[in-house]
Amino acid sequence: MDRHNSKKNKRRECRKDSSDNDSSHMDSLASSSSSSNKRGRRGKQSDQHTSTSNQLLNSEIENPRSNKGSSKGGKNQSRNRRNRSKKSFNSERSDHSTEQSEDILLKFLSKLHRLSLNLTVDKRTNFLNYNLVSLTSLHIPGFYYDPDKKRYFKIMDNANITSAVTRETIAKEKSEKKRLEALQTLSTTQKCESLSDLTNLLFNSRQGDISHLNFRRTMLLNHARNLRLIKSQPFFENPVHGHEKVEHMIKMISSPSHDKLLCLWSMKETIMQRLQLVQLSRKKRDSENQRLSLNVQPRGTTVLQSWSKITNVCWAPFPNYPERRNILYTTNCHSTGQALAFIRNLDATSPRDVAFFDFSIGNQATWTCAWNYNTEKFSVGAEKTCLLIDVETRRLWELNTLNSDPLAQTFSSCHLLYSGTKKGQIVTHDLRSKSVRPIKCISHKSSISHLLLSTDDKYLYASDYSGKIKVWDMRKNSVVMQYDGLHNEYKRIPFYIDESNTLLYGAGQDGYSRIWCLKTGQLLLNLPPPCSTSWDTIPSLQFSGCWAKEQGNSGLLMGLGDKLYLYSS
Repeated sequence: MDRHNSKKNKRRECRKDSSDNDSSHMDSLASSSSSSNKRGRRGKQSDQHTSTSNQLLNSEIENPRSNKGSSKGGKNQSRNRRNRSKKSFNSERSDHSTEQSEDILLKFLSKLHRLSLNLTVDKRTNFLNYNLVSLTSLHIPGFYYDPDKKRYFKIMDNANITSAVTRETIAKEKSEKKRLEALQTLSTTQKCESLSDLTNLLFNSRQGDISHLNFRRTMLLNHARNLRLIKSQPFFENPVHGHEKVEHMIKMISSPSHDKLLCLWSMKETIMQRLQLVQLSRKKRDSENQRLSLNVQPRGTTVLQSWSKITNVCWAPFPNYPERRNILYTTNCHSTGQALAFIRNLDATSPRDVAFFDFSIGNQATWTCAWNYNTEKFSVGAEKTCLLIDVETRRLWELNTLNSDPLAQTFSSCHLLYSGTKKGQIVTHDLRSKSVRPIKCISHKSSISHLLLSTDDKYLYASDYSGKIKVWDMRKNSVVMQYDGLHNEYKRIPFYIDESNTLLYGAGQDGYSRIWCLKTGQLLLNLPPPCSTSWDTIPSLQFSGCWAKEQGNSGLLMGLGDKLYLYSS
């Protein structure tokens, strides 16, 4: 009995102590609330309530077993507090560790909302924004942080709303900001070679210390380093007909004499494409220091319009007709799927003389075409095969390309055909052999984008989708040089070599034009686009030192959109 009475007394004392603790805790809360009411501002009271709630939550997370009760009711309360603290701790851990779904972020926002129930609207917004910036480091999946507005915005996938933030709009804003900064930097840091250096160079050339060829090469390299925009003009200033409303220049190729441009345009508000020769003539210079002066005449020549997509176009000169400006181009029909190859004379005086050769390739896609300058034959890169066609006899050969699509082709002067495939292989076919299998194969790590042979047929310049341009020595089958910096991800982007074999240049998928020294591989100029571009609007480039058959009339021509930009030093 004594033992039973002692247990009852201990229980009463524990209940009394717990009730005293609760009453003291309520008195402290009441005193704190009365003192806060005396201070006078409701905003300060909400801030103090928020800080006390945060301190209570942190104390429960750090010491979940500190408030252990002695009675049965106290044990239940402490157990509930421990469960709540464990749940909150686990939820916070999941918010910091995963950060992969929007649902977790919404739960986190709702928890912050529960902590700031007594705040006003403005202070609640500031509280949520502060916690978002501090607890979500730099990247939240599905959200974009604007450093100017200091807020997070949800990224919409393929949104039809023009004001919605998408990955495309974010990338476009970043590229436009980078382009404007590059243009400003280029204009401030670009300096021409001083007159004293040019005088010393000319004196050394007259003394015989520098050969005339090295002198011209040095002058051309200096000219390429200091290119700047001197003029821009639309191809058609006042479009008369609908076929003159061009949208973007897809390709631009200079003639061997540099007095004509073969231009391929896409048209506005239609799927039609336009092929045309543009005449270049001499123009009186506005100043003595101006090195480039051209008069562009797009009207008055033959115009070819195609409703089918033109996959590639190149010059197709015939040895028996050197005065003709024949071109070769291939098309893919959108409706029937039939591919065609055409040879047209754009210098014809009458419409009857324009059509020269038509050839049906069949129901397969075409990627590229190339013309053999020595024989009247051309090749077409089709689906997993290469087609060799004789113009005179209309005979066709199917060449094996190792079960891959040829994306780029070029002929050598010694009866060899090089084909760059989608698998990154460059296969070589001997046209004199009866076998259709390749005699040689070299490989890149990605798909081949463009092929170009040197004038002596010893070196093959090949670019791939990684943006690298490699120079292959075909006698050793090894890479002897590499040009880096041409941005490419998935397009067949061409590059060119000037007529003096001094410069190698091309435009990347980011819109930047780059010029390298052909001999050393040094990047001479990284030219930003003069206007905003996209992944599908890549500038078309042509460089020459004798435009319109005039020596010294050197500069870079850039076709972008419906305009022609002229660069010179």
